[in-house]
Amino acid sequence: MAKAKAERTLVKSPPEVWQLIDDEARVGVWLEELGGVAQDVEAAERRPEEIIVWRAGDTIELGFSIAEKGWGTHVEIDVRGGEEEVAILETILDELSGTEKRPFSSG
Repeated sequence: MAKAKAERTLVKSPPEVWQLIDDEARVGVWLEELGGVAQDVEAAERRPEEIIVWRAGDTIELGFSIAEKGWGTHVEIDVRGGEEEVAILETILDELSGTEKRPFSSG
């Protein structure tokens, strides 16, 4: 089974990040991008504001682990099955970070 992983510390609180990764519709879109089927999405494991693992059928799992770190939240994402694309995971991290709200950005 293919496996990929990405991680980043975001300038958001754990509750803010949790709200985004606990959204079944949003996660369904990400799972589709990774080769899953959005209508078969279910939370296979859930520890609020710590870990959530989403499953799309029997083919793909998308897991998130979050922990408070300094002024933000450290997020680890891993995918088992589907596309072995770290670039997709990096795009998910970009979406979670809300790049349009980054401090000190120009434009």
